[in-house]
Amino acid sequence: MRFGYFAVDVNRMCAVDFAGQAESDALAEIISLTFTKILFMPGDAKSTKNALRPVEEVLNRLTTPGGVVAASRSATTHASGQMSPGTLGDVQALALSKAASAVLAQFYGSSAEGKVAAAAQTHPIQSQPRQFLDACCKHLSMMVGPDKARKLFEPLYVSVSQ
Repeated sequence: MRFGYFAVDVNRMCAVDFAGQAESDALAEIISLTFTKILFMPGDAKSTKNALRPVEEVLNRLTTPGGVVAASRSATTHASGQMSPGTLGDVQALALSKAASAVLAQFYGSSAEGKVAAAAQTHPIQSQPRQFLDACCKHLSMMVGPDKARKLFEPLYVSVSQ
């Protein structure tokens, strides 16, 4: 079993490492793989040994000869590679999910993740981030009231409107 990673910096730049190979060799091999496990972990893309490249450039290089883009491209991107208005990329969606869990965990403890998962199932984070936050806020409003819940979630609403 081999491992590798895509280190993404602020959803714009990324570095690729796979089995210690050079970036071009790693990308060529990644296209042909079947993945058994994928993990999302916070990290620092600037501390990688390979050069940082624009995310779109790397995604374009992951295009197979038949023109089918590897599954890592988000369903919320246009053919041009630009995000649809009001949508989030994978990293942004993960960060929003974790932030919502942290707010809910203050009041719901370990059951907060279940409430976030339920909200994400009804309102996919990538395509409906505001509705996802509305659902999380609604859960919290049952515990602390709608005004306090909205105040606690306000920074997250601001982050998805930028």
